[in-house]
Amino acid sequence: MRLTWLGQTCFLAGQIDAAQENGQRALTLATDTGERGYQAWALKLLGDVAQEQSPDIAQVRSYYDQSMMLATQLEMRPLQAHIHLSLGRLLHRENQIDQAKSELSLAVTTYRGLEMPIWLGAAEHELSTSVH
Repeated sequence: MRLTWLGQTCFLAGQIDAAQENGQRALTLATDTGERGYQAWALKLLGDVAQEQSPDIAQVRSYYDQSMMLATQLEMRPLQAHIHLSLGRLLHRENQIDQAKSELSLAVTTYRGLEMPIWLGAAEHELSTSVH
């Protein structure tokens, strides 16, 4: 998980190549050791990185879909909400407005239910910008 956190930190700092490298290392390690929860977080990070790096929407969706599958199986609701938010952003960027609103609404509902106010605010803001 520390590699995923490091990758997330690099991502937020704009160090996309380092985020990619740490995310891939985290995924490999989690997969090799059978740590499916950590694998789910690493896949989400790789989806975020791919969204910044690549115009290949299928690759981005693949990372998010794999992460969501694991997060759903393992009942990782905060991660599910984060994936919905990331998917909403991706779909909004791709002008798939109705699908973006659906994903962002799921993120809002989940964050509200989990009492995650900072993330709830981010999702509500994203949803309000996708309406226009």
